[in-house]
Amino acid sequence: MGRTRNDGFDRAMEHVKRLAADVAARGRGRGVVSDLVMVVAAVVAFGCASAGPRVERGPLIQRSHDLYRLPLAGDSRIAHEIRLRPGEVIDTDRLLRLTGEQLRRRVRGADVVLVGERHDSLADHHLQWRVMRLLEPRKPAIGLEMLPYTKQPTIDRYLRGEISEREMLRRIDWRRTWGFDVELYRPFWRFARRIAAPLLALNEPASVVRQVGRHGLASLSPEIRRRLPTIDLSSTAHRALFFYMIGGLHHHRGGRRPSPHHGSRFRGRMRHFYEAQSLWDEAMAARVLAQLRRESGRPVLVIAGKGHLLYGLG
Repeated sequence: MGRTRNDGFDRAMEHVKRLAADVAARGRGRGVVSDLVMVVAAVVAFGCASAGPRVERGPLIQRSHDLYRLPLAGDSRIAHEIRLRPGEVIDTDRLLRLTGEQLRRRVRGADVVLVGERHDSLADHHLQWRVMRLLEPRKPAIGLEMLPYTKQPTIDRYLRGEISEREMLRRIDWRRTWGFDVELYRPFWRFARRIAAPLLALNEPASVVRQVGRHGLASLSPEIRRRLPTIDLSSTAHRALFFYMIGGLHHHRGGRRPSPHHGSRFRGRMRHFYEAQSLWDEAMAARVLAQLRRESGRPVLVIAGKGHLLYGLG
């Protein structure tokens, strides 16, 4: 019998579940994302959640093709639907509702707080700004996925008051470097400047990520490789999540099986895409870790796309 369109995905999910213990042993993820990190996972609004018992769970999801319901963590809680009420804040590790005060204590007690986003979502950015304000008494460093580390000198000049915001954005070339509405990100650097806190450009230059995406890590020059952190490509769960996000695990043109030549070429492209994603994640994690080592008492608030944070695997 021929394979169905979802065979690759289903086999990968079974493999992931068998290796769940390995994922758990890694701490919740790769790079710096370990016991240093508390990930804030919340439902859009903060204000009116009330303290209460464990969140009521729906039926177990045996199989799902929803990105937010994949059984990747080796934990059945991830594979349950959670019944929510508007305005709730949920601790998704323990399935507990949090009050505003409980959330404040959690956030302020963390060394690293990761808050994801859909880049064009105003609601997601409002959540990020709220978490940022909760951290203000500890003067957090703010790390932005959106900017490559090569822009750090320009950012530092802005923070010191040597150049204006307009000039900083011109030198950064915001539209070309990131491109999403600058108004969604302006609060981060204004906040950092106001409280005299670091603003970190976490990413690699787009040219480096693009080269890896096209030709793989092996194509990088020795000079570039020497300054990069170790790129961990061993996480089966992370790989499965990434391929699921880009549709690579069940890619068949119109349901037809690709030719061996096309299949080999396609697998090579997918491998390079995955190496680029891993480079992206590891480079950001390394810069967060470097900041923690420079100033161990200062927390880091990381602002990044949700794809880098889902399931604690990025």
